[in-house]
Amino acid sequence: MNVEFTFVPGIDARSFAANNQGSPVGRNESLPASLALAESLGFSGFVIGGETGDIAEGASDDAMPFGEQLNVLLTHRVSRLSPILAARQLGALQARLGGRLGLRLLPDFSGEATGEDRPRSGHAASWRQADEYVTLLKRLWANERPFDHEGLFYSLRGAFVPNRASHALPVRMKALSGTALKVAARHADTIELAGGSPQDVRVLVARARATAAEFGRQHKMQFALPLQLPQRLAEGAKAGDAVSLSDFSAQTSLLLMDYVQSGVTEFMVYGTDDRVALHAFSDRVLPVVRNSAARLEDSSWPSTGARASDTRRLSYF
Repeated sequence: MNVEFTFVPGIDARSFAANNQGSPVGRNESLPASLALAESLGFSGFVIGGETGDIAEGASDDAMPFGEQLNVLLTHRVSRLSPILAARQLGALQARLGGRLGLRLLPDFSGEATGEDRPRSGHAASWRQADEYVTLLKRLWANERPFDHEGLFYSLRGAFVPNRASHALPVRMKALSGTALKVAARHADTIELAGGSPQDVRVLVARARATAAEFGRQHKMQFALPLQLPQRLAEGAKAGDAVSLSDFSAQTSLLLMDYVQSGVTEFMVYGTDDRVALHAFSDRVLPVVRNSAARLEDSSWPSTGARASDTRRLSYF
């Protein structure tokens, strides 16, 4: 099976690139250099865009080119744009990237009212809006004719995107509550899980698949787990719900393989500006997990309590 590794840099990704001593460089370091570094270290994806979720900011010209092979995951927050404008901009960006764009969708928890002053405060309302928003995006990318829509949060007349995406962008969402899981199970191609033990993750994956079965999508989802690298420096992106790694040993690789056995197909590596740590992860953990997962057969992988001989064998993969 395939296991992907996605890099999640700090809010200012230009600070991600580092010099050979492992210290952060200045804020004027180019984002393309950071992307090139992530690609050279074996990452297959790179998250762009901050918590504002602004498409234009996340996909500005100075962020081009987005590597040669990297999948680009654009963080976009619901309601920052009308669905029509968002569908148009995302379709144009997908064309620039040759189909390598994915949409990392965040709900809007601002608690403000829409243009028509409809209430949308609270957790459940925010996810209802996200549900309506992503449904409209998919319709705009698929429909060949204009359509009207009257919903709780959006009212569209003659909605149509002439130069739409060649196919619907893959969508990913976090699912940290029952309400969020219901929406993610209906729409998401990838669900970002909360950190926990391998057994906790196994339960979350089973719950997500059971919910997705209501929509006939139980086999159409992938699952991403956030990881926090050990780091000597204070700077870097941090995820409060990530699994924190203590080192880059073979035992760490065994732990990640336990997560793979639990249903994880992608690891989101939350950044450190410490190049030494990134190289250590890239050299000693990433290829071991990727190659081992490719050889994985059902129920064949030893747990984190494996014998020492199993751990030694792992290091030779």
